[in-house]
Amino acid sequence: MTKHEQFAVSVSKETLRALETLATHEGKTIDGLMRDLITSYLKLQAAKAGKAPADEVHEHILEIIESATAVGK
Repeated sequence: MTKHEQFAVSVSKETLRALETLATHEGKTIDGLMRDLITSYLKLQAAKAGKAPADEVHEHILEIIESATAVGK
């Protein structure tokens, strides 16, 4: 493994630990935390772009997340 790959793995592990700590603090699973973060981010970006009403965007995002979660299990 190259030094760059080792660094990437190290950063990934640290990031995962930080997310797990945040999820625990928020009383959520890491999946629930990530779903909330992704949903919030995408809703904000869609609202900034004026692309679709927030509720419509939210429903679409939830569909994507649910299908991705099912594939990941």
